[in-house]
Amino acid sequence: MNPNHYSLKNGTSQNHFKNIKGLYKTGLILILCLGFIATFAKETALYKVGLPNVPGFMSHGQNGEVKGFPLVLFEKIAQDENIQFEWVDGSWNELFIKVQTGEIDVLPGTQETAKRKEILDFTDANLYTMWSELYMHKQTDFKNILQLENKKIGLVVDDNNAAGFLDYINEFDIEIQAIYIDSHSEALNRLKRKELFAIVGPSPNLLGELPPEVVSSGLYFNPTELKYSFPIGKNEALRKMIDHRLSIYKSIPNSIYYQLITDYKRAVFEQSHWVLPIWLQFLIYGFITLFGVAFLFIAVLRQQVKTRTRELKDRDTYLHKAMEVGEMGTWEMSLETRKIYWSDEVYSFTGINKEKEYLTAEYIKSIIHPDDLEDVINFFRKIDQKDTIEKECRIINKLNQTIYVRLVGQLLKNEQQIPVKSIGIIQMITNQKLHEQELIKAKETAEKNEKLKSAFLANMSHEIRTPLNSIIGFSDLIASNEVEEDRKQDFINIIIKQNETLLTIINDVIDISKIETNSLEIVKKRTEVKPLLKSIYDQHKEDCPASIDFKLDIQLDYYNCIINTDQTRLEQILNNFISNAFKYTPEGIVTLGCRESSIPGNFDLFVKDTGIGISKEDRALLFSRFTQVDNLKQGAGLGLAISHSLAQLLGSKIHVISKKGKGSEFYLSFPLFEA
Repeated sequence: MNPNHYSLKNGTSQNHFKNIKGLYKTGLILILCLGFIATFAKETALYKVGLPNVPGFMSHGQNGEVKGFPLVLFEKIAQDENIQFEWVDGSWNELFIKVQTGEIDVLPGTQETAKRKEILDFTDANLYTMWSELYMHKQTDFKNILQLENKKIGLVVDDNNAAGFLDYINEFDIEIQAIYIDSHSEALNRLKRKELFAIVGPSPNLLGELPPEVVSSGLYFNPTELKYSFPIGKNEALRKMIDHRLSIYKSIPNSIYYQLITDYKRAVFEQSHWVLPIWLQFLIYGFITLFGVAFLFIAVLRQQVKTRTRELKDRDTYLHKAMEVGEMGTWEMSLETRKIYWSDEVYSFTGINKEKEYLTAEYIKSIIHPDDLEDVINFFRKIDQKDTIEKECRIINKLNQTIYVRLVGQLLKNEQQIPVKSIGIIQMITNQKLHEQELIKAKETAEKNEKLKSAFLANMSHEIRTPLNSIIGFSDLIASNEVEEDRKQDFINIIIKQNETLLTIINDVIDISKIETNSLEIVKKRTEVKPLLKSIYDQHKEDCPASIDFKLDIQLDYYNCIINTDQTRLEQILNNFISNAFKYTPEGIVTLGCRESSIPGNFDLFVKDTGIGISKEDRALLFSRFTQVDNLKQGAGLGLAISHSLAQLLGSKIHVISKKGKGSEFYLSFPLFEA
């Protein structure tokens, strides 16, 4: 073997081994570097933490410090867990959206709800239980929750306090005007300017940052758990670190968690603009007032006891007081002079001036209602015949006011049993008579309503039974398989038509019920006239009988004529007009259209036909319920009554031009605007 060859081979192997060893060292160093970089990157990860500006709850101070329990506690957690972060300022709803999209990693102070748990992750540990509160301008006189009816209430977008408030008032069946606002700061500013009746926000007001014009209403609701929230499915390690640190804090009685709780509770009393709840204010005022009234009552009572003791000695004074309370007075008439005397109480409640000490029979006749005069004369004549008699009559004073009185009289005799005068009582019964008249009117109204209800039920029974009989009858025929196939489709079409008739009747009944109870909702919006009429025309063109020429006549030059109305209800009125025109026009022309009105600045929507027309007598009952020109036609007779009420709700009125045998025209007028 050649030594040189061996030496060369051996040298090559050694060099190869050195190269492998060098690569191994290089790889090891690279792995260590990557591990160090990963560790460093992990330790220096920078999280974005939302800092919502919620006055009185969370905010950024002028010197850069944060205020609010959730924010200060997070700074301490970040310090103990070595979490690197930066604050991201914004309104609550801005940051709430950012945490959902992952633009920020944590949102402190988020109220946990079932709906929010579907779109966010939350810490297991809570900060504390959060309540919602209603805030008002300090000049608002707020006594109870019923005052919120139809009031403008500011609600911050995506704020759980707002959602909880809506759930809360729904239990009281209260309707409000919800005004949605982008931030709590803007809501407070609008409340300061009295643009809103109240706003909804978090409670308690920890830092006292409310403007001096704004106070608590004392209304609390919507208790929820306050936690830290995260983008769903992200930052699990960060969430676990925060939960871990919170559990440690809560396990130590004197930890930073309890220190902050104590400090912020103290801030509630030292810094906040607290006001007592309205109910508590009323309770305190009530106790003070009750005590004052009781003290005054006792003092007055003691004085009255002394006064009454003296007054009881004088029987005339006592009787005078009793008659004054009972709106009664005395009268007497001398049988010798025929002069009549009234006590002061009678002059007072009748409104008649006391010009003399006595009244004459002629004067009494002048103030008695003419219809009662003969009965009053007979009353005085009968006093001689009975011990005591009564009579009701009317007195008319100089102000032309009618006063109802009850006369009670008897004959007074002297010791020789000779009649000397008539005496008695006059009692005012005006309120009683008015109440009786109201009861009579209510009874008549109830009887009329009972008749209307009976007529309604009888009419509805007939109108509903008619289409139902058709539906049931033809359905049975189809199901029996005894009908030829080519006839089944005709029966199906009849069933469909009767279904539509039945639905129309039911809808009319529902609408008339809503109108009667003032619960029909009208929602007005900008509506283009020409497209509306074209849509209605196309809808009825298919249903138009073959004997009728259905036309669309738009006479306005303004293509985009705009009106502010409830389009659905306006369509309902025009549909009723067209349906009636088809029903009462055996053959001829029915026209739907619009034109300039004879009223300047207005235009008319109209439906006219060449049908049977309406007599003058029938026009007087045209808009009455359950009334039809031709009782042989199918229908509940509610269509025009509903249309009449809807037109009034839309700010218009139905006008009718018709003559028996010459056709009819129904039209509505509205203000004309050009887009």
